[in-house]
Amino acid sequence: MTQDGPRFSGLRKFAALVTLYTIGVILFGAWVRVTGSGAGCGEHWPSCHGEVIPRAPNIKTIIEFTHRLTSGLDGLLILGLAVAVFRLTPSGHRARTWAVRAAIFLVVEALLGAVLVKFGLVAQDTSKVRVLVVAIHLINTLMLVGSIAMVGLALAPAPAACADRAALRRTRLAGLLYTVICAMGAVTALGDTLFPIVFGASVAHLAPSAESAHFLERVRLIHPLVAVVGSLWILLVGAAAASAPAPLRSAGRLVVAGILLQTTLGVANIALSAPAWMQLVHLATANFVWLSLVWLAACYNAPTDAAAVGPKIRAIEEKIA
Repeated sequence: MTQDGPRFSGLRKFAALVTLYTIGVILFGAWVRVTGSGAGCGEHWPSCHGEVIPRAPNIKTIIEFTHRLTSGLDGLLILGLAVAVFRLTPSGHRARTWAVRAAIFLVVEALLGAVLVKFGLVAQDTSKVRVLVVAIHLINTLMLVGSIAMVGLALAPAPAACADRAALRRTRLAGLLYTVICAMGAVTALGDTLFPIVFGASVAHLAPSAESAHFLERVRLIHPLVAVVGSLWILLVGAAAASAPAPLRSAGRLVVAGILLQTTLGVANIALSAPAWMQLVHLATANFVWLSLVWLAACYNAPTDAAAVGPKIRAIEEKIA
């Protein structure tokens, strides 16, 4: 966060809009999964069934192709944001660092999407490779959303002095725990899609121990258990900031409220046997909890002026400029 925030009011709003749109694209991607539309364009990427615009598409092709269009637009918006940041901010500005990181995560996001399609890790595929790629995909989306949000935060006026390295380390640990929870949640959601739970299923049905059961079924209860344990630490971190002066107070309260809401939604998701709409609500809330943690960490790490960027980022910055 910098002192010259008022100069960049429009750019901050643009970053906020790109952040929200990116979350929308992520939710659309989850809808592709729950509808089994990942193979809607076959194993062709970036074309769809070998065509720029598919002819006589079925509903799954329409869903997958629309997701690719919205993802492409998101990529243009993120690159446009990066260009605007480099044109309007001085060399060394923190927003440039985060814009470069967002662009890098964008490229990784596109490559992961291509891997899923080209190797057939979509639709009803139950391989462990798909599970691994899905988990990495979710982690990368969090990094992407967080980087875009940090562009806006870096352009905001500097808050009152609240730098606290010890609290920053605790918040980063909370963020790491939350990343693990979300990655496991993505794997669990995949299992819920491939092996739907019968409404009102017992705990035994939620996590069958039979050797004949698929491993995605056997690990279904791990995510809730890890989420409960990790959420306790995140709640403590948020509660510590909730009683501090602004803006820490606002960020801390959002973390606490978000975790409590997310836990409630998780219980409801299990009780309702993970319907598609609840999975989307659960995922949307997960992203906003992540953003609240990003904001809290940014508050603890707020410098009085633009911090120096790393040498690798500086080299990229100089080439772009």
